Amino acid sequence: MEVSMMKMKTLGVILSLVVFTLVLYGCPAPQPPGSGTEPTPTPTPTTSFTLNASTLQSTYNIGESVIVSVLSSKPCYLSMFNIDTQGVVTQIFPNNLAMNNYMEGGQMYHLPSQTDRFRLRVTGPAGTERIRVIATLQNVGIVVPRDFTNADFPVFKGSVEEFDRLIDQQLGSLPESDWTQTNITFQVQ
Repeated sequence: MEVSMMKMKTLGVILSLVVFTLVLYGCPAPQPPGSGTEPTPTPTPTTSFTLNASTLQSTYNIGESVIVSVLSSKPCYLSMFNIDTQGVVTQIFPNNLAMNNYMEGGQMYHLPSQTDRFRLRVTGPAGTERIRVIATLQNVGIVVPRDFTNADFPVFKGSVEEFDRLIDQQLGSLPESDWTQTNITFQVQ
């Protein structure tokens, strides 16, 4: 019985010390789960800038209309250039009939839209046609107007190789995180 009294006194002293410590230093505030002393990682912002573009078909007959569908991961400014089967480069967007090339991120756009006053028709001859689609975060001049004819759909005055080199130089002067591009190819028969 004496041992048990001794244990009770010891337990009372320990309990008194715990209560005294809590009163002196205060109770820690409740913490949400997983919020121990380890640092909480800061979420990293999504910096990827992606662009998806496609046509409804992979093969078109001469005279058929083409609709280009475009989806960007971020709000951006869009430019599209058609390289036809004969190597003629035409700026199809923006153009003199549709000059606002701003698009919201995460929203699918179609060119031409139902409200646009133009259609994109395949002219031929047979072969492979390519559309170069470029998106930039800032509204920068991707092309120099003097390098194109003055038309509703401006035509590049040089070769495809010169055009690609010019565009690559322009894009190379921008931070890589500020632009993205893709190419669409389809067959003309």
